[in-house]
Amino acid sequence: MHDFSKPIFGSTVTVCLVDEFRDEFLLSGAKNVADKYDITLLILDSVNDIDTVSINTEIVHFIFRLKSSFSPDIISSILFTLPTAYKSISVAFSYEDESHAACYQDLIEKEKVMREASLDCFNIMRPDTYYQGHFTVSPLKLVDNIICDTIRVKYTPVCISSESVADTLPDEVKKFFYRAAELYDSYNMFHRSYTDGYFSIKFEGVVYITATKTRKDKNLSLDRVSVIHSYCQRDNLLHYSGAFVPSSDSVEAMIVYQNSNAVELIHTHDSRRFTRNPNATMFPRIEPIEYGTVELGYKIVESISDNESNLIIMEEHGEVFIGFNHSDCTSAQAIVEAISVLELPLVV
Repeated sequence: MHDFSKPIFGSTVTVCLVDEFRDEFLLSGAKNVADKYDITLLILDSVNDIDTVSINTEIVHFIFRLKSSFSPDIISSILFTLPTAYKSISVAFSYEDESHAACYQDLIEKEKVMREASLDCFNIMRPDTYYQGHFTVSPLKLVDNIICDTIRVKYTPVCISSESVADTLPDEVKKFFYRAAELYDSYNMFHRSYTDGYFSIKFEGVVYITATKTRKDKNLSLDRVSVIHSYCQRDNLLHYSGAFVPSSDSVEAMIVYQNSNAVELIHTHDSRRFTRNPNATMFPRIEPIEYGTVELGYKIVESISDNESNLIIMEEHGEVFIGFNHSDCTSAQAIVEAISVLELPLVV
């Protein structure tokens, strides 16, 4: 697995896409994103076409949207067909409706645990839309996956210094990251992986953020904290220092810091508790928007302005807890309070 001590460039990536629905909207969107980030995109008619393609890039990611519902046998068949050198895969199954999809949830979680040990990236994507009579995964999520599971960041990173900033972090900043990791770990505030989301703090005018693909549980390493010096929206350039590339969500974090009085951000993917919890209607929500974009940043800013909530839910993405002062680590306190509101048991 790439540790993102250096960015991944699109020219080193090939994405193979199989869509059994042959949705022209999806295929067009995939081509546009691949062209934008210089990724090689191969559109295949079926899983059986995999062994006919010639791939010459360092990184290869496979995306499948199937008309079938989840089946371990289908997963095994796909993995058997893949060239042995390539171990990055996202699969989108389709169902009759939401209740039909929910029947497979526990089986899917078991499959993911079993497969992740031998694969660099294994993702069974959660359906979020209806198409051609099926409950399946939307083009927005599939197109975003082209980036999310390969180069990850949509901004252009400019590294000022690749030295770790861990030893230079102020005590208040260290306290914030450790407290965020404690809560993230205790409450299992991730859906897909303990690398989901980001922690960020703006302290004495300096922005600190976890690097992309960073463990954020109790094993969080401060070596994987980066300093963002600046973000230029016009050029999409992000200047940073640190041993690893900043979070793929750094763009929206910087937009929030530049346009609101927020000073702490904790972004999690606690979907069962918040994002997809029908009982979490008391919290403000933002419609689905691509991650890592200024559009999402400004939508968060707008929601901060319109609501008096330290928690904003981003549909089909996750949630962001916001702190407006450092005195009580208010973003972390917002987590505790939000979980208490939902009357979920506290973790000791």
